[in-house]
Amino acid sequence: MHYKIVLVVNPVAGRGLALHQLPAVTKKFDELSLHYEVVLTERAGHAVEIARNAGSRGYTAIVASGGDGTCNEIINGLMRSKKNECAPTPVLSVLPFGRRNDFAFAMGIPSNIDDACRVLRAGRVFPFDVGFVSGDVFPQGRYFGNSVVFGVGAVLANNERHYRRLRGSLPRFFGTLETFVSYPRPESVGLSIDGRQTTCETQYVSVLNGPRQNGAFVVAPDADTLDGFFDVRASTIPLSRGKMLSLMARRACGDRSKTRGLLTTRGKSLSISAPSTGIACAIDGEILSSLEGVVSIECLNGSLSVICDPNLPASPALSPSAPRERRRTARKGSAV
Repeated sequence: MHYKIVLVVNPVAGRGLALHQLPAVTKKFDELSLHYEVVLTERAGHAVEIARNAGSRGYTAIVASGGDGTCNEIINGLMRSKKNECAPTPVLSVLPFGRRNDFAFAMGIPSNIDDACRVLRAGRVFPFDVGFVSGDVFPQGRYFGNSVVFGVGAVLANNERHYRRLRGSLPRFFGTLETFVSYPRPESVGLSIDGRQTTCETQYVSVLNGPRQNGAFVVAPDADTLDGFFDVRASTIPLSRGKMLSLMARRACGDRSKTRGLLTTRGKSLSISAPSTGIACAIDGEILSSLEGVVSIECLNGSLSVICDPNLPASPALSPSAPRERRRTARKGSAV
């Protein structure tokens, strides 16, 4: 099978990197004899529209050229297109040109563009879990591919945006510095995970489909994007600046050690009750708003089809992971 591809390019992703690399990408596509059309996004939400209509326009694959925000919009468009039974839903692949690329990391897409294009050309399709969050500030619901984060992680994502014109790791450095200068206070949050309920004073809640968040922190190294479960991390006691910074540094290094006051569990469905004062919320790294009510989060097992190569880990640090190795041998991908 040869795919008819719509290449969706976010011209502002990665400080314009996706647009700058477009000639090199199209040259590689031509070398690999890929059949494609390029569409540049023009505004927020445009990628949702493109993805929602891609199947009805005859496309069989959609490639996100951008970062996590671009991927999130395309996931939402594809998932909503499933309601249209007149046309099959295209499969998804990614060329990671964003600031974080956590979704591409979860897929195992190489950061090297030549390698990423070869994965696309191989065309092996695998199922992929998708999350759905609804309630409060999401009355219509919203899908996500990698994570929903509350508290410190969401504040950090927002603060990094203040320095997005800087290069390399500088936005993360200054964003982290700003986060710890105005350090979020603990908030009383109610958690229900597969019916298990608890209330805690927390500064940090992460619901992860993939292993990494904020482009650096491997919070759930054993996360499996096909097991139908989220990996949930939450601080259950107030953490000082020093303890939180130490935790973030260890997670950036892939440290798996247990931490006192950190809830580590898994679940298929969750609900989170926020305080009336609100708590910052971000989906797939994009800051959205302050949550002030109750949201429900559900894992939709294997509901998205993606082109990837699970034998190419996104990070060598994750390759020794036994659960990830078991996943590779268990998955049965369809090759073209």
